[in-house]
Amino acid sequence: MDNNRTMHNLSTIIKRLEAVVSRLEDLSVFDGPVLPSTLTDSNSEAIQAFDDFIDSSVKQYLLLSNRLGGLVAVQAAEVFKGFQEQRKFLCITTQAAKPDPATLETLLGPTKDAIVAVTDIQKKNRFDGMYVHLTAVADGIRMLAWVNIHSRPFVYVEESLGSAQFFGNKIFKNQKEKDKLEVEWIKSYYQVCQGLVSYVKLHFPTGITWNVRGGLVETVMGLS
Repeated sequence: MDNNRTMHNLSTIIKRLEAVVSRLEDLSVFDGPVLPSTLTDSNSEAIQAFDDFIDSSVKQYLLLSNRLGGLVAVQAAEVFKGFQEQRKFLCITTQAAKPDPATLETLLGPTKDAIVAVTDIQKKNRFDGMYVHLTAVADGIRMLAWVNIHSRPFVYVEESLGSAQFFGNKIFKNQKEKDKLEVEWIKSYYQVCQGLVSYVKLHFPTGITWNVRGGLVETVMGLS
């Protein structure tokens, strides 16, 4: 009896620990990226607007992805990471002068890594039951590359939305009378694309701008 009671108590403790870990993981997903102190206090209107965009559109997509679970949730975490990295980059542009091409390539590296991670999840799971969903997201994630477009980058984001809709609209067609969660989920991803279009059109209609009076990237990032 004592052994049974001990095992029961141990099982209860493990379950409680798992619940705590799960809760902490859920909270950590929404934490912003760690930035140098010189960047976290940015009062830039463009950064504040980007934060608003993440808090509304991107996090709603992430929440619905977590409700669907599986690879959809895993992929969504990479999408969210991509927007976190993009925020870091935008913060740097508000305080630094335009860097040389090699440094710029390095700065854009984490965003590119996120794009690759999102598409890899789709490519490696062709036989997953949610493959259409994974493909819709993978086809649209190139929207993050707008920061490297020098003329009317919002058009590039619009084209990314169009790419996502090719498979995304199949979800509408197949699930509109069956699974409302999946329909709301794809709508939320479309809203991410549309929200980014509006953001870029308002704040960077002709491409990324740098601080003409800014310092070196290394100085701004606290690396020198």
